[in-house]
Amino acid sequence: GANGISPMGKGDMVTQDSRIRSYLEEYDVRPVDPGYVPSMSDPQVTLGMMLFFDRALSGNQDIACSTCHHPNLGTSDALSLAVGVGGSGLGAARVPGEDAGFIPRNSPDLFNRGSAEWKTMFWDARVSAVETYFDSPAGDELLEGLDSVLAVQAMFPPTSAHEMRGNPGDNPIADAEELTDIWAQLTARIVSFPGYQTLFEAVYPEVSLADINFSHIANALAAYEKAAFTRLDSPFDRYLAGDNHALNEQEKRGAELFFGDAGCATCHNGPLLTDQKSYVLGAPQLGPGKGDAAPADEGRFLETKREADKYAFRTPPLRNVELTGPYFHSGAYTNLYDV
Repeated sequence: GANGISPMGKGDMVTQDSRIRSYLEEYDVRPVDPGYVPSMSDPQVTLGMMLFFDRALSGNQDIACSTCHHPNLGTSDALSLAVGVGGSGLGAARVPGEDAGFIPRNSPDLFNRGSAEWKTMFWDARVSAVETYFDSPAGDELLEGLDSVLAVQAMFPPTSAHEMRGNPGDNPIADAEELTDIWAQLTARIVSFPGYQTLFEAVYPEVSLADINFSHIANALAAYEKAAFTRLDSPFDRYLAGDNHALNEQEKRGAELFFGDAGCATCHNGPLLTDQKSYVLGAPQLGPGKGDAAPADEGRFLETKREADKYAFRTPPLRNVELTGPYFHSGAYTNLYDV
């Protein structure tokens, strides 16, 4: 034809797109609802950004959220296993300290975590949104007033000895035995800085500084993560929005395999390309492991104690996946070609 495409080729293309769109409907793959995404100039986002990059949020004041979730590293750290307290350097150059090791699991990415589609957090799904409440390791001790499951997630890395808190004997926060005490001490430290006092007053004018608690900090962190890491303008997003030309021929062949014969969409479905369920895949185990079975990591079983959950880990999302390696709970694969 005049456009250089034979009538048969053009017909094949239409058929291919219709097949892919049928798959998308079958597996409920649709545009992600980002939820409310605040502006980067929002005062709560400013507060959250300050906190996200501030090492004062850790017991020894030697590690920030951004150490393991860096904007320049696909919102992770480019490492198979993260290096927490006592480490030095950033990204692939980060190394453990003399008396410290690796964190047991790979640092998850933070892309689009503000979407209401997200119901679970962490590799073992130990934080989840359940209808009218949040389920978490804190149980009834979880502070009230948390805005989202993403904010609930932000409550826990600062309480982890290896991730941010430090080991007993390192600092008073590391010596605290109760989650509520850890949160209270960290909050008191942050609120003691005059610059933060000004920011808290601007963001939460109806709350006195004496009444600020860690839920206010977690909500601010979540607001920043929503504003900074909501990314929904990929070629695939444009294809979902109806543009058949957003994907090239190779990508469309990949989509037909992904949703068809390869069976990937059995688990990687829905708007986020994860069913958020946990499965036993036999992914290689690296690093120190976790719990009584270390150096093994029994995954979801550590939370549920259900035999069927031994070595099960939650299906990871695939949005921005080329940016978020290494892959699997242990970071066993550094690229997509070896998976």
